[in-house]
Amino acid sequence: MLFLAVAALSSFLFFFKLGDRSLRNPDEGRYAEIAKEMVLRHDWIEPRLYGIDYLKKPILFYWFLIASFKIFGFSEFAARFVPALFGVLGVIMTFCFAKKIFDAKTGLYAALILTTNFWYLQIGRYLLIDMFFSFLAVAALYSFYLARAEDRHRRAYNLLFYVCVSLAFLAKGMVGIVIPGVAVVSYMTVHRRFGSVLSQMNLLSGILIFSLIVLPWFVLISLKEPGFIRIFFFHEHWARFVSSQFEHQEAWYYYFLVVPVFLIPWVLFPAPLVHGYSVLKDKVTRHAYLFLWASGSGLILFFSLSKSKLPTYVLPGIPLFSVLFGYAWSRSEDLFSKKWAYRASIAAVVLLFFTACVFLLAVPFYSSHFPPASAKRIVTILQLIGGSVLVGCVLGFRALRLKRADRLFYAMIVMMILVSFPTASAMSEFNKDYTTKPFAQVLRARLKADDLVFIYDHPGPFYDFRFYLDHPVKLVGLEGEFKYSDEKTDAQLAQDQDERESWVTRAEFYEMLKQGTKLYCLIRKSDFLEMDSAIRQQALILAQDERKILFQTNP
Repeated sequence: MLFLAVAALSSFLFFFKLGDRSLRNPDEGRYAEIAKEMVLRHDWIEPRLYGIDYLKKPILFYWFLIASFKIFGFSEFAARFVPALFGVLGVIMTFCFAKKIFDAKTGLYAALILTTNFWYLQIGRYLLIDMFFSFLAVAALYSFYLARAEDRHRRAYNLLFYVCVSLAFLAKGMVGIVIPGVAVVSYMTVHRRFGSVLSQMNLLSGILIFSLIVLPWFVLISLKEPGFIRIFFFHEHWARFVSSQFEHQEAWYYYFLVVPVFLIPWVLFPAPLVHGYSVLKDKVTRHAYLFLWASGSGLILFFSLSKSKLPTYVLPGIPLFSVLFGYAWSRSEDLFSKKWAYRASIAAVVLLFFTACVFLLAVPFYSSHFPPASAKRIVTILQLIGGSVLVGCVLGFRALRLKRADRLFYAMIVMMILVSFPTASAMSEFNKDYTTKPFAQVLRARLKADDLVFIYDHPGPFYDFRFYLDHPVKLVGLEGEFKYSDEKTDAQLAQDQDERESWVTRAEFYEMLKQGTKLYCLIRKSDFLEMDSAIRQQALILAQDERKILFQTNP
C-alpha cells in the first residue's frame, strides 16, 4: 500500500499538465530538436542539431527521447515524458532502498520528501538530461552500498553497479564515472577499507560490462566523426572543468549556498537530524547513514572544484539527502521531549511564517519590476506560493501545540505539495520569452514548400523554431555552440554536404538580402536594429516581442 501511494503521488506531481507549457530555449528546444531530427533521418547514431553535428553529449538520452516521440508523436508531453518518468522511478527506487536498509516508515518518509522537493520535481518536469542521468547515478550508488551490506547478493549488486555506471556514462559522459567514483572513495575513506572493498568489487567483470555497453557507440561515432574524441573529452569535459573561459562561472562556495536552498524546508529543522543520529543502534544503519552523508557531501565538494557550475549538477545528491532526512524524521517520536528541539522547531515554523507574509503582503509593491504584460499574473502566482506556505505554517503550529513531530512532518509535506502547483505556473510565466512557438505558428500559415527560412547568428534562443515549424531552417553563420563545426577543413566539409547545406555565411546571407531574395528570418531585435537601414525598410515584420523579430523580405 505504501508503494502504491508513493507511486501514485509522484506520478501525479510529475505528469500533471506536463505538456501544457511550450519548450524553453536553449535546453528543451535543443534536445527536442536533436531527437526529432534523428527520428526524421532514421538515424540512431549521430546526433545533429539543425543539421550540424552535436557531439557534446552521448547518445543514450536521445534514444529514450526517440522512443517517446515514436510512441506519443512530436509534442511537449512526449519530449518531457522521459525526465518525468525517471523522476517517478527515482522516487520509487529511493523508497525501496530506504525500506531495505532501514524500514518501511523511512522509505515512505524519504519518498515523500523527494517527490515534494521543489527542485527535484521541477527538473523532472523539464526536458533536461539531468533527471535521467541522476536516476542512473543514484542507482549506481544504491547498488554499490547494497553490495557492501549484503554478502549473499554481493556479486549481483556489483554487476548492477557496473551496468548503472556504464549507462550513466552513455547518458552524460565522464561524470557518470566520477559521481559513483567519489562515493566509492568516500566510503573506503570513512571506513578505512580500501583493500577489502576493491577485492570484493569484481573489477574484471566491471570492465567487461563497461566495454560491452559503452564502446560500440563510441567506436561508431568516432569512425563517422574523427573529431569526436577531441570535442567530447577535452572540450566538453576537461576544459569545462578547469578553464575559466566557459559560461556558468561561479565561486567555489556556490553549491554550499544553493544546496541548502534546494533542501528547504527540511534543512530548517536540525533537531530531527541530531536526534536521528543519536538513536542509530546497529552497525548496518550507522554505515548507511555515514555512506549517504559522505556520498552527498563528496558530490558537492567535487563539483565545487569545477570552474563551470550549474545548479542541476548536484541533482543526484537530493535523493541521498532525502533518505537522511527521511530516516531522521521517522525516528522523531519523542523529539519534542527535548526543550531545545521543540524551540528550534518553533523557530523554523516562525521563519516560514514570515516568509509567507513577505510573499502575501510585500510582493505587490514590487510588481513594477515584472514585465508589464504579465505583472498581475506573476504577483498572483507568488501570493499563491505564500498562501501555500501559510497553510503549512498553520498545520505546523497545530502539530507543535500537540507536540507531534509526525504531524509536523506531514504539515511540511502538504505545504510542499501545495507550493508545487503555483511554482509550476511561475516557471511557465517566466518562460514565455524563451520559446519561439508563437513565431512558428505565425509563419506556418504563410509558408510554401520551397520557401527559405533562416535563423540569424547565435541560434540558442531559437532552438525550438524548427521543432514547431516543421520546415527546413538554415543557420546564418556557425555561432555559439556550433563554432567548433566551423573549424572543419574544406575536405571535411566536402565529405559532409548535408551539414554544409544547413548553414550559410553572413556574406552569403547579405548577398541574398541585396538581391531581394524572398526569405523569412528569425532574429534578435538587437541584431535586426544593427542591420543596414535600407534592408530594414524593405523587410516586413510578421511578429515580434521584447527580444525577437520574425521578418520577411521581398513580400
